[in-house]
Amino acid sequence: MLLLAEAAQAAEDRGRPAPKERAEAALAALWDSVDWSDPGSWDGADANGHSMLWAGSRITSPEHVKERLSQVLAQRPDLVLPLVAACAGWDESRDRDDWRVLGFRRRYRELPAWFPVQAVVTAAASAAPNAASVAVDAFGETDGDDAESLLAQVLWLAERATA
Repeated sequence: MLLLAEAAQAAEDRGRPAPKERAEAALAALWDSVDWSDPGSWDGADANGHSMLWAGSRITSPEHVKERLSQVLAQRPDLVLPLVAACAGWDESRDRDDWRVLGFRRRYRELPAWFPVQAVVTAAASAAPNAASVAVDAFGETDGDDAESLLAQVLWLAERATA
């Protein structure tokens, strides 16, 4: 998916509408072919889930992605943890002195427009009740970046959005 998204962007940057349209059409067809309710679509070790969903929202719309993911969670609330892990962005931590990379971790600083917040909150109540017990500090941080910790971050952000 990301290769097609990059091809479309490169064609646009070069003023080449025909290749851009072909890449976007192929990307849209690929997006529509994915069965998001299949647990195999959500690989917790995949570092590109966040980028892939952004690409899907650009080729369709944020509302379309949100609706598809909401439908998945309505049918399969048990997918809430893998979905939340796959949708998380990545943070890079660096040393303060020499700026060398210390590591990477998943984190939610904000919820993307395409993220199905209400569907995740609803699914979490039944499929991942332990996430509510994960400690979240005043800045929305958790100690870990496992799926339950990421869900706790999402729930924290969702609570503040409705407050």
